[in-house]
Amino acid sequence: MASFSNFHMIHHILLIFSSCLLIPTSSQSHPHQPQNHVAFFIFGDSLLDPGNNNYINTTTEDQANFRPYGETFFKYPTGRFSDGRLIPDFIAEYAKLPLIPPYLQPGNHQFTYGANFASGGAGALDEINQGLVVNLNTQLSCNPRDISERRKEIWERMDNPSKYGFKEAKIACCGSGPYRGCGGTFVASFQAIETPLWRHSQLSDTIQASFWRRCCKHSSDVVQAPFHTESSAFWPYGETFFKRATGRFSDGRLVPDFIAEYMNLPMIPPYLQPGPQRFIDGSNFASAGAGVLPETNFEVISLPQQLMYFKGMVKVLKHQLDDAEAKKLLKRAVYLFSIGGNDYLHFYDENTNASQSEKREYVGIIIGNLTIALKEIYGLGGRKIAFQNAGLLGCLPSSRSGTKNGACAEKPSALARLHNMALAKALKELESSLPGFKYAIFDYYKAISQRTDNPSKYGFKEAKTACCGSGPYRASNCGGERGRKKFELCRIPGDYLWFDGGHGTERANRQLSELLWGGGPSSTAPRNLKQLVELEIM
Repeated sequence: MASFSNFHMIHHILLIFSSCLLIPTSSQSHPHQPQNHVAFFIFGDSLLDPGNNNYINTTTEDQANFRPYGETFFKYPTGRFSDGRLIPDFIAEYAKLPLIPPYLQPGNHQFTYGANFASGGAGALDEINQGLVVNLNTQLSCNPRDISERRKEIWERMDNPSKYGFKEAKIACCGSGPYRGCGGTFVASFQAIETPLWRHSQLSDTIQASFWRRCCKHSSDVVQAPFHTESSAFWPYGETFFKRATGRFSDGRLVPDFIAEYMNLPMIPPYLQPGPQRFIDGSNFASAGAGVLPETNFEVISLPQQLMYFKGMVKVLKHQLDDAEAKKLLKRAVYLFSIGGNDYLHFYDENTNASQSEKREYVGIIIGNLTIALKEIYGLGGRKIAFQNAGLLGCLPSSRSGTKNGACAEKPSALARLHNMALAKALKELESSLPGFKYAIFDYYKAISQRTDNPSKYGFKEAKTACCGSGPYRASNCGGERGRKKFELCRIPGDYLWFDGGHGTERANRQLSELLWGGGPSSTAPRNLKQLVELEIM
């Protein structure tokens, strides 16, 4: 503990809550269920956990993935709190079932035999080890009844689509190949029976949720780069700086990487990166495709889930430091946000003819949820908030590819402008009402507009077409699905504003980070990030 508690007072910490402008797709097969088959579902704590805690960021006190656990039967640690098998393992054997794997085990999508949701250290109450384990409510968020009922419904609609208002139940609305089964970056949804998860709003009468979604809100809590059809986990992502793919949606570094450099910090790793982490430098909770609202994309880590992870990190910090030192660190820390763009792209895709009042109401929902999150961070000690506002959404290569003659799509950009005005107002009100609350807003919208209108002034040769991808404006398919499909790659990424259909090149990211860090009032206000970092909060 002493090695952490005596760090210098000039040490800064950077925490990132963010998203990339990517809306991934996924698909699941439906295995044949044997006749008279009985499935086995398990909920509970360490007495029943087969290793779910291997896949969440927690302390070693709540994990059993090291020796001598597992030595008697498995001959290696599996995450079970025993030298061998647990009660559910024997029950599965008696029922002539295979061992039921942890629900959070990557690649585990075979639920016909059952699933094990148990988590070592979990309690019936949410506050028991909150943020460090999977509590009972979270285990139940994808409970067996929901799976069974959904499956009975993902089949009734397929057998009798017209009864539920569908014309087609075999071929997807958007995609390629047989039955349009292969998707790209963005997916168009068709009308469904279900309504969105936000309640008590007239929007639920006009906004329809996509039927083809997985039932569990927390299904992707285990990976920070979930199952994208267009993934940054392989070449050519990372080619310029890292010379390998790191999971960043760019040819090199992102804005937080440069900001960490300016703060004399190491690169801030993903929060879900396996192994021990040095949280006194900060953590990155961002998830590609994420929204402020979970229903924007259930396949990734939404802002509420990122906030849940942050709360878990706070507990780890208090475990590593004493409470006073942890509180001091959190108070001095800077919290960087870039989120909301995916929410507005999702809204636009499903509501192209929304009225102005509906747009304003939706913006109000986004800002309201952001405000709630910021107040929670404030309650945990956070005081210095930095925001990158919503960008020029209609001028992304992915947006241009769907318009006549490749013009910018005005409606998504108009939503971004509404958001940015409301965000500035909300942060100003929070600074007035919360003692010690300070903020900075980087005008990302303006910076991208300037580079789109006059790329050569900023050293770019191309601001409409992406460096990497295929189709109009190379708007999608960067990497060609791990090389299985053809795609184009520019020779010099730094000549381009965009690396793929929705993400900037390293050169663009460096320019943006310089504006965020040291820009004047016309780019970052009411103070820049450097000034925010240097503020002493009483």
